[in-house]
Amino acid sequence: MFTVDSWLARAWPVECPLCGLPAGGAGWCAACVALLPPAPAGCSRCLAPWPAASGVPAHCDAPPPWQRAWAPYRYGWPLDRLIGEMKFARRVTTAAALGRLLTACYVDAARPEVRGPVIPVPLHPARLARRGFNQAQELARPLATCLGLRLDPQALRRVRGGGAQSALGGAERRRRLAGAMAASAQRVVGEDVLLVDDVLTTGSTAGAAAEALLAAGARTVSVVVLAVAISPAADGTCNRA
Repeated sequence: MFTVDSWLARAWPVECPLCGLPAGGAGWCAACVALLPPAPAGCSRCLAPWPAASGVPAHCDAPPPWQRAWAPYRYGWPLDRLIGEMKFARRVTTAAALGRLLTACYVDAARPEVRGPVIPVPLHPARLARRGFNQAQELARPLATCLGLRLDPQALRRVRGGGAQSALGGAERRRRLAGAMAASAQRVVGEDVLLVDDVLTTGSTAGAAAEALLAAGARTVSVVVLAVAISPAADGTCNRA
């Protein structure tokens, strides 16, 4: 019987990226997957956690430009270490392992069907040259293959660099990223796009990407990320500052 785990095991027989032991399915052993912090229940639009006392809000207080978003994990140990190694130690094998994990989680969660292209959030050409690969594209590759969708990294490009973003707040990130991306209307017009990235922090990068895609004629944009960053100071309101 076909399952996503059996398909991934045949396609990418690998060792678990955390413990190094042989692993089937998505290439992770069950004990290591259990260490990964799950994403908290939150807004289906911006992924901000819901206030524990008030239940599900009626609407998103600060709706982003995309229509829906999903993440299986919270950005925390040991996932933050793996993502850091992938991006800053240029470990493409880790990116591939995380892509398999994202694919397995997405299929297991029975996410809403998307028929359009799978588009990774792009890097600026200078950063791509330094890193050697786009981690978002490596995350998106097995997802597109498993879902039978077109992986289209050419549909969206970064036309202006924004510098290092990790130490910046949401407002400054949005200012730097305004107009930083451009999409190909020929590739996205009328499409329901699945936009893929590694982490949703303030939402500024995904927002700039979604705005470019919608301006080029995409019908909807759904954001899929491996992890969502939750601020320790978050008060639980449904927004992402």
